[in-house]
Amino acid sequence: MRYKVFAYDGLIDQASNEVSWAKRGLALIDELES
Repeated sequence: MRYKVFAYDGLIDQASNEVSWAKRGLALIDELES
């Protein structure tokens, strides 16, 4: 059971990292276009 919790935590961390990465990418595009 512990392993499952650990795996889910990893997936959640990965998803939130991808979200912040995507936001940085969009902000960079906005900067380049302005």
